[in-house]
Formats: sequence, structure tokens, C-alpha cells
Amino acid sequence: MSLHRTTGSGRARATPPLVRQVVVALGIVVATAAVIAGVVAGKAGDRSAAGFLLVGGLLTGLLILDDFLQSHESVYPALGVSEIYVYPAYALLFSGWAWRWRERLLDSDLVLLVLAGALFAVMILVDQVGTPFGWNSHIVEDGAKATGMAVLAAYLIRAGLRVVLIHSQGVRRPAPARHAAGR
Repeated sequence: MSLHRTTGSGRARATPPLVRQVVVALGIVVATAAVIAGVVAGKAGDRSAAGFLLVGGLLTGLLILDDFLQSHESVYPALGVSEIYVYPAYALLFSGWAWRWRERLLDSDLVLLVLAGALFAVMILVDQVGTPFGWNSHIVEDGAKATGMAVLAAYLIRAGLRVVLIHSQGVRRPAPARHAAGR
């Protein structure tokens, strides 16, 4: 695996491997947590929360898979899909998710989700255009991506935890097992 890749504008840059690994690991954790919380909500009969968390987790997983494989720079162009169309496609998917569950979004920590979206927009802008004043674009791009993923993680984990706590309050827990000896 090469540590060098190009930006959307064709400039070569080095991607710090630790940043990519942290972002991918965090994304895997948050996608998994959201999917598990969605399954819990589904088992509790809360279809709205289940769909919201399952689709949110799966979309996050899709972004992480793309980042890990660099599909937007290698796979999609090899299939004839320009990188310039990939980011809008992801934005449309997330917009569809947001529209479908807009009521749930409005009753959540929406500022975290908006902040994550803004950070991802900065990442895309820097990837496609670069940075002004001669800044190191890879630092800005990777910093926005890592921070955006951390904020998205906070959002989805808080939303999932909220759903799990709501549905666990009415759950009866089994009585502790008694030891066979002397009882």
C-alpha cells in the first residue's frame, strides 16, 4: 500500500497512515454501534428508530469502506464514474436519510450532525480545490475528515444510546441464578 495518493486536483500528497487508520477504526466502531442499536430498537418494536440507526450505520460503513479502499479515486473511475460525481452521490444518500427521518433528527443532537456535515464538506472542498495561502492541504483535509468522523461518532452513538436506554427501561431482567449447593 502506497502512502502517496493524489488529491482531486491531481496533486500528489502523503496521507499520514495513522490518521487513516484512526478514522477507519472509529468509523467501523460507530457504524457497528449504530447497527446494533438499530437491531435493539427493532427487537423492541420501534421501527422508526431501527430504520434510522440501521441506515445511518450502513451509510457510515459505506463512507468508511470508500475511505479505506479509496474507491472514489480508483474503483469508481475504473468503472467510468468520475470522482466528481461520487461525493454528490454520497450527499444525496445522506440527504435522503435525513429527509426520511427528519422528525427524529429534529428531536436529536442535530447540531452535532450539522457540524459533522460541515467538516466533511470542508474535506471534500480541500480535496477538490486545495487550500489558500499555501497551507498543507492534506493536513486540513485529513483533519476535517478525522474531526468530522469523531463528531458523527458522537452523534450516532448518542442517538443509539438514547434508543437503547429508552427500550431497556421496561425490560425485565432474570433473577440471579441460585447456587445449587445449600439452597
